[in-house]
Amino acid sequence: MKGAGHVFFSCIPSNDLDTCVFNFKKRAKNSYEKSAVANVVQPMNPEISYQLHKEAYNSKPNELTFILEYGKDLQRKGNYDEALLLYEKWSKVYTDNFKMRALLADCYINVGMVDKAIQSWQQADHSKHRIEIEGALHEIYGKSDQFSRRNYYRNEIKKGNTDLFYELLYLDLNWENDWWNTENIDEYYLNADISLLNEKVSKESEMYSVLESYVMIKNPGVAQYMSGLQNVPTLNNNFSELDVTTKEYNEKLMEVEKEIIDIINNSIAPDDSLSTPIIKEEESGAATILKTILLDHHLFLNGYPLPQDGKISNDFLSICITNSVTTKDLFLKEKGNDILKIFKEKKDPEFLNMYTHLMPSGRSAYMEINKKGWKEYKEERFAWAYLITSLIAKKLNETDLDQAILDFPNSSRIYLIKVQKAKLDNKDLKPYLIELIKKEFKRLDSGVGLGASYDKGHNSNALKLYFEILQKSLRAK
Repeated sequence: MKGAGHVFFSCIPSNDLDTCVFNFKKRAKNSYEKSAVANVVQPMNPEISYQLHKEAYNSKPNELTFILEYGKDLQRKGNYDEALLLYEKWSKVYTDNFKMRALLADCYINVGMVDKAIQSWQQADHSKHRIEIEGALHEIYGKSDQFSRRNYYRNEIKKGNTDLFYELLYLDLNWENDWWNTENIDEYYLNADISLLNEKVSKESEMYSVLESYVMIKNPGVAQYMSGLQNVPTLNNNFSELDVTTKEYNEKLMEVEKEIIDIINNSIAPDDSLSTPIIKEEESGAATILKTILLDHHLFLNGYPLPQDGKISNDFLSICITNSVTTKDLFLKEKGNDILKIFKEKKDPEFLNMYTHLMPSGRSAYMEINKKGWKEYKEERFAWAYLITSLIAKKLNETDLDQAILDFPNSSRIYLIKVQKAKLDNKDLKPYLIELIKKEFKRLDSGVGLGASYDKGHNSNALKLYFEILQKSLRAK
């Protein structure tokens, strides 16, 4: 299969992904080759991966590797009862695998075996193995549509829909390797997409100018593939995140009931948006480079227009704020009306999101704009911002909350608001906590609703807290 693998990876940057996967799949003749191909194509075509893992397992149902991989696919599909049987079989051989204990806890709680879920979670020993547990959960629930989206954009562009170049290059330059690392796609793919751009779009066009500047800022290393690009240092594109150490986290859990009260009283964290950066001397060079690129392309700053693509405009803004080129207040004053004008013209929710990120949170206008974004565009980010602000302002409408839970059934951050409201109403928290844990396993992102000590991106500290509160609730019954 080594030669077939080389052919496959050479095929996918520039060719139709489905065709490449189909031809690669045909080369798998025995159960071990099927399992190997399934592992490779899982992030590209989960359904084919599932089929091949199933075939490998059915041919050799006692092969531990096949048991494990087929179990993971069943868990991804939500077939927790079937996955549980395979995981328990695998665990009879590997009795002390803490990552498996975390996966078992997810399955147990989803089939109603709450006590066993708590026991398995405790056996996972989160305090020692937090990072590995998070990696195991990401392997199950992380994104699996990026390659298929890239393939769709390329195929549509080849048919003449060149507006999708914005989506394609944004995806390439914000590729989610996992929940914690967003980088550039491998350069074999990026170079293929820039080659397609050079083929389909005039270098004198506004689109080319925007995308050229975007590539220069996000990945100056591909300068030779676009006209006019210069080799410039990589800018600081990401906001700094501080890890929550085990010691700090455990101090937060000295009294679980007090934590719940603190959650209610302080549950609105700094808005999930563009933070005010810490200005550092070394950032001044990056700021100069950033200004030069944008001004040379007549974009974004000093009266020049915003790009007409909302995702790229949002990213430009976050990079500018991170590198101290502008501030939220200043940009709102200079460009707020322009942002709203483009939003009204294009009906692009990214511009509405951009505007709300610049607004002070908690005001009635902030709440209403986020409600508009949720109701009209059915996007979770708007619903969460509206609901959490309503909760803090003591204006939460439970009908709205229940509708949001229906609209976003896997959202743990929205369901956390339901739990917080239940606590305020002195309801029995057990059924709410069980449902919250089910959702949190899939996302690990509700910490944004718990305050600054948990708001550090995707992490399992909140999940640990929920299990401890649930266990205490069960003991009290």
